[in-house]
Amino acid sequence: MKTGRLAAAIGMVLGGALVVQPVLAANVPFASPARRYQTWMARAMDPCSASNVAVVGSGLPATGCIQANSTTDSTITMKSARLTLSAKTGKVTLFGTGFQFGSRVAAQLKLRVTKPGQHTLHPGATSTVTFQDITVMCPNAPFWFGARPNGSIAAKADLADCLSDNGQPTGLASGSIEVLDSALVDIDSTPPNKVFARPGFVRKP
Repeated sequence: MKTGRLAAAIGMVLGGALVVQPVLAANVPFASPARRYQTWMARAMDPCSASNVAVVGSGLPATGCIQANSTTDSTITMKSARLTLSAKTGKVTLFGTGFQFGSRVAAQLKLRVTKPGQHTLHPGATSTVTFQDITVMCPNAPFWFGARPNGSIAAKADLADCLSDNGQPTGLASGSIEVLDSALVDIDSTPPNKVFARPGFVRKP
């Protein structure tokens, strides 16, 4: 029986114990033109978990919440920010404007990596393996992205270095890399590392 051809789990009773073979699916191909992950960042706000105001206006929900920044950061300034991860270079790049000089920020990335590898299920055979989701700060201490005197940020970090600095294997810097979530955090917030920006856009009515 070839690996990847088993469509359902097979239960076998051996010595009175039930042994269940894992479900193996055929390997699916990686996306070939996925050259980069790029997103503009919108200002992060606290979620509206319990409405506290009635809203007057057509085309809007009847209730909502007054804008709040308790779980998110309200101290750092930002006019614009764009986050990019390059498949070609393995670099994480942040371009931003409107920051205060000396502001220190980092990209918070939640990643899911799948890549070819050998494993104990079939020793000597190579097939694709999906690893557990990881969350990393990029860059990590003490190499934060810092705002220049003109309030801009134009900085790069190597994804492999970010993985290593977060105690993760550098081999996770290649393969099929899903960006499950991304955010920008304020290193000097209270408490530290509050999110101040998430992927999004601002559209005028």
